[in-house]
Amino acid sequence: MLPEEKELARLEAEQAELKEQVTAAELELETIKTETARFQHRYYQAVGRLYAQLDEIDAEIAILRSQQAPDDAPLRTRARAARQQAKESAEEAGLAAAQSKPPVITPDLKQAYRQAVKLIHPDLATAERERQRRTELMALVNLAYERGDQKAIENTVRLPVESVN
Repeated sequence: MLPEEKELARLEAEQAELKEQVTAAELELETIKTETARFQHRYYQAVGRLYAQLDEIDAEIAILRSQQAPDDAPLRTRARAARQQAKESAEEAGLAAAQSKPPVITPDLKQAYRQAVKLIHPDLATAERERQRRTELMALVNLAYERGDQKAIENTVRLPVESVN
């Protein structure tokens, strides 16, 4: 084997390793985003409701104090602010309760995501138009991963090759 061929083989192996590292990093990023969303959901379920209740009690106390001293403008202002805070906390806690629970990330979902990244990542593009198309496809794959939708990932990868290139 000629020295140039050896160097080419070494560089191709290095490129393959770097592609694998990019794929692993993308998967880790998307997994962390999903796990963060799950934590946020659990947090709002547990703590958010308690803060909403606490703010409601604070508002009731502030209103009662302002009723005891109707001429005290700062107390009235405090009561209005406490009522507003209670309203916002209740809305926030309600929004968290209304959100659907983030998906469980299965090994099959991770594998489908990994495969998709290897096939359609924008860094694999050779032309700007191809890079834009691949970027759009990666956005679809990322959203599908965040939803836990393995089928959508697989369907995105199955798009005809000419639509990716």
